[in-house]
This record gives sequence, structure tokens and C-alpha cells, in this order.
Amino acid sequence: MIKTDIIGNLTQDPRTNTVNDTTFCNLRLASNKKRKNKDGNYEEETTFLNASAIGKPAETLGKYLSKGSKVYLSGDLVDTEYTNKEGNQVRDKELRIREFEFLGGKADGAKPAASNDGEPF
Repeated sequence: MIKTDIIGNLTQDPRTNTVNDTTFCNLRLASNKKRKNKDGNYEEETTFLNASAIGKPAETLGKYLSKGSKVYLSGDLVDTEYTNKEGNQVRDKELRIREFEFLGGKADGAKPAASNDGEPF
């Protein structure tokens, strides 16, 4: 397995599902980096990655993240295979999340955490 760390923003709301008391969460992440092209100018390159979590981490990610949320994910990069809508077999990579950290704040699209005193801070 290949251990991978990535920081990016969710391209859509997390998709969660519970089967036999086990929660699954699927995320789609976009990560940007700047690189110099052959002319010496900087251009932005975006990488998209699917990620998944199981159990308590899946519950937490599904509860507090939304489209646009910035997040750090760490885990194992694995090969996946599925059949798309057109009936074609597709091979892809997916990050199986082992660790995560929420980055940014509510303005970045994250759902607010519950507060027990009603105060904003």
C-alpha cells in the first residue's frame, strides 16, 4: 500500500450510508498546486481524488464537512474498479482514510460544530 497525505477542498457534499450499524462515507477532493511552465510562468494544476472512511471517522466526516470544506486527509492509496453509467469498466485510485483534520473555518463551507452555550466563540 502507498501512504498518501493530501490537502484539498470537497467538490461535493459527503455521501454517507449506514449498513448493519456501520457508517461509510465517500468524499471527492480537489487539490491545487502551482508549477512553473516552460515559459517561467506559474500555472495551477488540479488533482481530483476519491476518498472513503468507515465507522466513527465516516460519521464525523459526514457530519461536519460539506462542499467547499478544506480538509487534510491521510491514508492508503488503493486501486479500485467499477462499472460506470455507460457500462464500461473503470480503474481509479481511492484514498482509504486513516487520519484527517478539518482546515479553514465555517466561511470555507464547513458545517458549524455544535455549541453548548449559544455563544459564537
